[in-house]
Formats: sequence, structure tokens, C-alpha cells
Amino acid sequence: MSAVQETQKVKMISTSDIQGLFKYCFGCEPEVIPKKALLCPFLKVKDLNEKCEITQTFKGRLYSGIIASKNSSNFVAVSCGIGTQAAGDAAALLASAGVNDIVFAGSCGGLGETKLGDLIAC
Repeated sequence: MSAVQETQKVKMISTSDIQGLFKYCFGCEPEVIPKKALLCPFLKVKDLNEKCEITQTFKGRLYSGIIASKNSSNFVAVSCGIGTQAAGDAAALLASAGVNDIVFAGSCGGLGETKLGDLIAC
């Protein structure tokens, strides 16, 4: 089979497919998501409730979280679960929803000489 024939077999993902995938994973429409996001493997909504004003909660098949505001700045905080694939997929879907700024707050491994509790910024 030629490369052209192989290319013709590939199905392009439409905007409606991505929106449907977003709604399935997050449990809300992509249009409600603010432009700033916090990804965290372990998100405790009650802790954020004390620090900001929560305007909406959501729970999809893969991700859950809140939409909130603090100092007139709206953001979404997403519990993405453990692992690079879960965080990467969440980040890609958030980007498809128009998110411009994503901060990951969690844990990492395989960095060589580090001690428990070390702060790592990249």
C-alpha cells in the first residue's frame, strides 16, 4: 500500500469529536473553561474553597475539578490523576478548550539526587 493510500485511511478528528471527548473526560462543555489552569494529581477542593471563590464544579469520566476565581482572575483546577499520560492528556484537552496557561503542581521522580520535600521548579 502506498503512503497516499495509508494517509487516506487516517480519519481526521473533527472539532465536534474533540468537544465530545472533552465533555466525556471533564463532564462539562469546553466553553466554560477559563484560560488559566492548575493541574494536580491530588486536588482537595475543600482546601481551595478556603482560598478562592468556587463558581462551578465538574466531574467527568477521567477528570474532576472546579472553576474558581481569586482577585478577579478566573481559573480551572483539575484533578488529573497520577502519571504522565493522564496529565499530558488533560493538558492537551485543556489546550483544545483554549487554555493558555497551565501550571502542574504535583510530584515527580527520576531526578537523581533529591530528598523528600525538595522543591523542584521547571
